[in-house]
Amino acid sequence: MPVRKSIAGIARKGNTYLIMKRKPGGSMGETWEFPGGKVEGDESFEEAMHREWLEELEVDIAMGDELGQVSFSNKGQEYLLFGFYVEPVSEEWILHEHTRFLWATKEEILALPLSDSDRDLAAYLP
Repeated sequence: MPVRKSIAGIARKGNTYLIMKRKPGGSMGETWEFPGGKVEGDESFEEAMHREWLEELEVDIAMGDELGQVSFSNKGQEYLLFGFYVEPVSEEWILHEHTRFLWATKEEILALPLSDSDRDLAAYLP
């Protein structure tokens, strides 16, 4: 089975980063994550990031440099998660997949209930 690719957008404000709490339900319900999702078909990372932020938050982003990448498994499928810095064009977002958001320091983020992949990605934060 081929490795699937996922992306996560890391928005930064000073020494804080945007983190979102998933809606209840499913194995990852009510955990915190960096917004993003699966790369579909032949999408580029940038195309996937724009699509995911529009779907999840109804806001577009400017994409920056790669922060890092981590591997993880979900339901027998292997994934590579690529984290990229992003700059949202607005903070007037609508939460479709999440119930809350926080601007938090790296230490505060690591103290939250995160998925293993987002915790591994958060370790790359400066």
